[in-house]
Amino acid sequence: MRTITLNIIAVVFVLLLQPNCGAVDTSKDFAMTLNGREYNVKMGAALAFISEMDVGFSADYIFYIMFPLKVFNPLKARGFKFAFSPNKTVVGEKIESSAGDEQYYLRMFYYPAVGHKMNQGLMLTYSSGYKQGRVRARFDILEPHIGGRVKGVVFYAALYGYYEDSAGPDIVEPGKENILELYNFTFDTVFSRSMF
Repeated sequence: MRTITLNIIAVVFVLLLQPNCGAVDTSKDFAMTLNGREYNVKMGAALAFISEMDVGFSADYIFYIMFPLKVFNPLKARGFKFAFSPNKTVVGEKIESSAGDEQYYLRMFYYPAVGHKMNQGLMLTYSSGYKQGRVRARFDILEPHIGGRVKGVVFYAALYGYYEDSAGPDIVEPGKENILELYNFTFDTVFSRSMF
């Protein structure tokens, strides 16, 4: 009897360790996979920002939607950042950009709370502008000014992970390729001025 019980426990343990393949419903809002397995983080409500490219010296602006992480994130700088150029988007149409685009107008980034190599000065980052990354989205409402409304959805994004060197512009490859895929990131918010 004891042998049968131990065998049952061993089988259950092995089953629990198996990859969670095919379990992610990509039709749900804010569905995510990391290297094909379900990925979950808690996020706050989407925020929209406008910031000057070179503060005080430029008439160029950066527009982005931030999906901030809820933990270890007092300044709302960690999370998913969807950057775009309003003058290169058409409201109501699906738009897409990939890492190879010379003049990109859509990019998605992920700045996680953990996974960095702080002792080496390396910050983990994921980007649709790296390797074979890509992003597909639609804007339903876009009023690109402070107080203007922005509504839409990022249908899909493939973000490739790498390390940024805090000492310079160098990129350090991770030991293995990390691919974060995002599905149905919806947003409906109002632009404010970015603090960064």
